[in-house]
Amino acid sequence: MSFDQISQSFIGWVYDIFAGNTISLSFDEIYSSTFELIHQKNVAFAVDQIKLGFAAVFDEEKFSLMDKSDEEFNQALSEIANKMFSAISVVKKAFKPIFLKEPKIDLDNDILLQFRATILDDSNMANKINDFLISYAHKLPGTYDINSEKEMIELVIKLFNNSPQWTLFFNSLLEATDAYCLMLSSTVLGDVNVKQNPIIYLGVVLEAVRHEKKLWNFFPKELYHQLQYMMITSLVFDLKDEVIFNSQNAPLFAKAFFDDFSNFSIFESLLQEVFIDGDLLGYIADLMFEHFSRMVDTVARENENNAALASGNKIIDCLIIVYEKIDLFATTILRNAQSFNDRLDEFRRQIIQDERLNFEYNAARYIDRKIDLMFNDPTKEKDYRIQINQVAKIILYSLNKMAFIDQHNLLMLARLCKFAGQQYKIEQCVLTIMEPFMPPTLAEPFLEKLKTFEESEKINKDWAKEKYGDRFSVFVLPATKAATITSRLEKIKLPNEFQEWQNTFTSFFMKYQKNEHLRLRWIYEDNLVVLDLLFPRCNFQLKAPLVFVIIFYAMMTNPSANYCYLSRVTNLPVKHIEHIVKKAASKAFQLFHIIPSDSLEETQVKFNMKFITSNKKMLLTIPQFQLQITQKAGADERLQKKRLHMYQSQIIKIMNSSKTLDSNNLRELVIKELSASFKFVESDYNQAISGLISQGIIKRDENLFSYTP
Repeated sequence: MSFDQISQSFIGWVYDIFAGNTISLSFDEIYSSTFELIHQKNVAFAVDQIKLGFAAVFDEEKFSLMDKSDEEFNQALSEIANKMFSAISVVKKAFKPIFLKEPKIDLDNDILLQFRATILDDSNMANKINDFLISYAHKLPGTYDINSEKEMIELVIKLFNNSPQWTLFFNSLLEATDAYCLMLSSTVLGDVNVKQNPIIYLGVVLEAVRHEKKLWNFFPKELYHQLQYMMITSLVFDLKDEVIFNSQNAPLFAKAFFDDFSNFSIFESLLQEVFIDGDLLGYIADLMFEHFSRMVDTVARENENNAALASGNKIIDCLIIVYEKIDLFATTILRNAQSFNDRLDEFRRQIIQDERLNFEYNAARYIDRKIDLMFNDPTKEKDYRIQINQVAKIILYSLNKMAFIDQHNLLMLARLCKFAGQQYKIEQCVLTIMEPFMPPTLAEPFLEKLKTFEESEKINKDWAKEKYGDRFSVFVLPATKAATITSRLEKIKLPNEFQEWQNTFTSFFMKYQKNEHLRLRWIYEDNLVVLDLLFPRCNFQLKAPLVFVIIFYAMMTNPSANYCYLSRVTNLPVKHIEHIVKKAASKAFQLFHIIPSDSLEETQVKFNMKFITSNKKMLLTIPQFQLQITQKAGADERLQKKRLHMYQSQIIKIMNSSKTLDSNNLRELVIKELSASFKFVESDYNQAISGLISQGIIKRDENLFSYTP
């Protein structure tokens, strides 16, 4: 075959392939001509003939497009483009030997450029092409089923990407996206409820962004981000100050994701899909830190007006939640916001420096409470250990760790007295938890007393087997100085049950005589009465009735005590206390004087201690007496606070039932309800009333109280 014949054959074959007439093709003839050109080393000629075939086809198709209306034009252009891409694929298979011989030939790109030059760039076609691209771009944003447009979108990208018309198409798509966002925001925010609730609006935005991503995924990464940024700017950034995060809505936004952990996945999605701009992330970070500060400031203000243990616990509980949420937010892409990273550690340090929080003191009390609960309910030890670990992580950021250490060790010593050292294994566990976050000085006081703990544990196991072992627990003290009983009160005849208890106590102690100067701290009934005794070998010093010593000690710590008070703190019957006290106040002993009160009830008699300084008459010698009184004063103060809390709780309970009461009826009801637990103290009751009024919990109108839940 001559070159002219081969050329005509190649062009004809391309025509047939483009038209889809492959059945009538003679592939033997195609391969024969192809291999003849390859043998003649004229592959370039073959490729040129293929291109000429496509060029001839495009010229014919161009003229057919010119007469089409707009709708017909769009459809026809799509059909021609699809036929072209299909034809290229078939040609590459039909003339496969050529492309195997010259793999560098890029037929797809060469034919596409021919198509653009012949059809898309033709001046007569320009207006129709541009109208098609603009109208199609405006159709895409907000399309319900974007997958139905998949073929057309991919075709447009193939035809126009990197062409002059591509810029027109993509700019039109950006404009259409902006228009869609304006329509969406105006429609959604037209609802008053949505306008006043940023979470609802942002939920709609999140769903809209997720839907549009299906469209954006068709485009290259750079264009994807342009569309995303356009949508976020229009729906969020432009509205954030006036609508979404205005002074009313911003706290609601922060509160929603702080208070309800179930919302956190939504928060993460918003961060990843909506708040993508660096400025927006910084803005959200600032919002969250402001909310953290408000939370802590609220409990700090409450603590200023209430120094009770419950208030301190509330502070620590609040800080635990805040620090947990800070750590949680630090796992999100907020960490990419410079303002978040800049403030993170500094915020952790500064927030606990607020003097109103009294953080180090309250943290020590919080841990003290958890150890107490752990000792009394070992089944929940795991939960309490987790809570202690949470507090320890916060203490790590304290600039005054020594204040915490001092308070912790002070409370630890008090716990040793309260539990007679029986909780030392729990103390070890707590120190292990806190060790990574604290300097080593935290454990020093505990380690110094470890041997004492073990010795105390052994003594208490023995004492628990005794008949009256539940009344006392024992803690061995390392010091040698202590109170020594030198009383000659053995002549006081005790009631039988006390005498038996006295004898049990004495005989048990005698087992430890071999220790010449063993100092024991005997803790009676949950630390309400504490007695330090040094027992040397002299047996006669044990003849004093220890029951009297306990009562006497309780009176020293509260000189205005009455019989009821002594009964409560010693758990002894009032009549027996009265018997012993009156004996000790008789002429034979004259340890103190009894001064009657105005009360008509005999059990309300008050006594004031009047100590007799003569050594002959001072029958009870207690060195460090003043020191012990000072230590016990705190217990009396705690008792007063407990009374105030009980008064206030009872007042609220009564008022909640009655809503309105005059002052006399309210007072009588409170006395009636609390008479079994507390002696009524008028000043404490008045203070409780004043506190509730100042907090706005109850209101007073002359002689009438009212309460609104």
